Amino acid sequence: MKDDERKLQSESSGNDWVSGQSDESGYTEPDETIIADESADSPYTDSLIDNFTAGGILRAARERQELSIDAVSSALMLNHRVIECLERTNQPPGYDMSRTRIAAKSYAKYLGVPADAVLADFPTDEQPRLATAVPRSSVSETSRGVASRYALPTAVMACVVVLGAAIAFLIRPGEFASSRSTPSVAERVVAVNTAQESLFARSPLDAAQSDDLNLSLVSLRPAWVEVRGPDGTIFRSRTMARGEVYYPRVGAGWTITVKDGTAFEWRVDDRAVGNLAETAIPVYSASIDEAAALAAQQTEPTLAAASNSRPSR
Repeated sequence: MKDDERKLQSESSGNDWVSGQSDESGYTEPDETIIADESADSPYTDSLIDNFTAGGILRAARERQELSIDAVSSALMLNHRVIECLERTNQPPGYDMSRTRIAAKSYAKYLGVPADAVLADFPTDEQPRLATAVPRSSVSETSRGVASRYALPTAVMACVVVLGAAIAFLIRPGEFASSRSTPSVAERVVAVNTAQESLFARSPLDAAQSDDLNLSLVSLRPAWVEVRGPDGTIFRSRTMARGEVYYPRVGAGWTITVKDGTAFEWRVDDRAVGNLAETAIPVYSASIDEAAALAAQQTEPTLAAASNSRPSR
């Protein structure tokens, strides 16, 4: 029994000595419960995504040092919006990636944050793309996708138009061929005569028959006449005297306009072939080439009869 009492006394005296030493040194064991509560109530904790981005690191470091954005902006001489964009891990407006990296590095050094951790979320085009919490689209310029956004629809529309034109040509090739073979107004100036001729001739003018004709216009009485070329050039515009003769150019697309169609007569080799009009009406832009063709048709039987009546040698 005495041995047991001695052991108990020695243990109690040892505990008293340890407690006395701890009181003298002032050391107390940390209260884990209190620390956990303080970390839960800390205003500097951010979301999980912000803790993995450069912007979250910069923002948390600034708030822990109790610095405002205005104070950082004044110290670094950066715009207020630039600081906000860096804390959101976005490229500031008007900044290229090189300038953005310089601003982010300066901000990190000012806060005492490792610059490599911040610059990892602002990679240059030469650096490999690292898988960070922030997507690449948030730190790249949004204007790069504008051109590609409209390039594909434009190309599709162009292909549709070309394909539609090709299909229309394959379905109706005859209409395209006929439209191309139709002479233009500049190529064939026809008569605008309400008495006999149509506005557009059905067959092209045979220039071989009319080029050799000695066609002339004779004034039967004093009357006004105007002769124009296909480009509007005026070759004659005056009153011709009675018996006056004018030799127009055949095959050049010239036209003739008179106030009285019965006052002028067409002649071939001094043989009358007909007046400009059967009645005393104005004639506008009558084709000289068509008049020569009609005169050639009328004079062919006469020329044939004259050649047959000649004696053979």
